Amino acid sequence: MVPVVHIGAATGATIKNAGARKVGLVGTLQTMEVGFYKDRLSTAWGLEVLVPPKTERNRILEIAVEEIAKGVRSEGSRTGA
Repeated sequence: MVPVVHIGAATGATIKNAGARKVGLVGTLQTMEVGFYKDRLSTAWGLEVLVPPKTERNRILEIAVEEIAKGVRSEGSRTGA
């Protein structure tokens, strides 16, 4: 049998071990909008999970697709301009 680890469990343990109680969650739209990660971190680990507002989530996705995936580094994306 191969052990399976929920990424929220590993992430939650790391965050708690670092002494944090509040964490920002960024990623794909699904990561930020569906409760898979957020719910696990808040219920199992007692963390306050902050997700960017919808307009910022769309910009994060745009940066991921148009820049990060292509190896592009934009100063405007880095600074939020």
